[in-house]
Amino acid sequence: MQLRWLVPSFVVLGIGFLAEFGGLQDTGIALVFGTAGMLLVPLSVGFSVTRYRLYDIDRIVSRTVSYALVAGVLGLVFFGLVTIVGAVLPGENPLAVAASTLAVAALFNPVRRRIQGWVDRRFNRSRYDAERVMGEFAASLQDRVDPDGLVDGWVGVVSETMQPSSLGVWVREDPASS
Repeated sequence: MQLRWLVPSFVVLGIGFLAEFGGLQDTGIALVFGTAGMLLVPLSVGFSVTRYRLYDIDRIVSRTVSYALVAGVLGLVFFGLVTIVGAVLPGENPLAVAASTLAVAALFNPVRRRIQGWVDRRFNRSRYDAERVMGEFAASLQDRVDPDGLVDGWVGVVSETMQPSSLGVWVREDPASS
């Protein structure tokens, strides 16, 4: 349903590009449709976000910052590798670009994961802290044997991470103990 607003704005933008590269740049059609398309795309995204209550904007910002940083880091790595390999190899050798491209492609996922983790710790601190607390609780389960201590620990973890207004725990009786 959200695409209903975005697709027409891309169509208008596409008409502007076709008019520009189709030889109609002197008529003003390209300028009108190109400008309208450039304005309609962000407006349609904003309208869809507000109309359909897609307010998980922190996730959008987090991913945008992450991929911008990944693109910047990998661009610097690519430029550095091309420069270094080009200096080592004689003349204009396409091997420098090919080797740098393969190296950057191999680095993409590790760099993305590391940067995404760093950005998530900065932008989504509550989720990061909740995962840390749950991990610590899971590690402490190995040492717990009494059910009351387990329930108390679980209630404490849920209260700290999710902060519910009320919390209840139902513990089933062991049929062997009755």
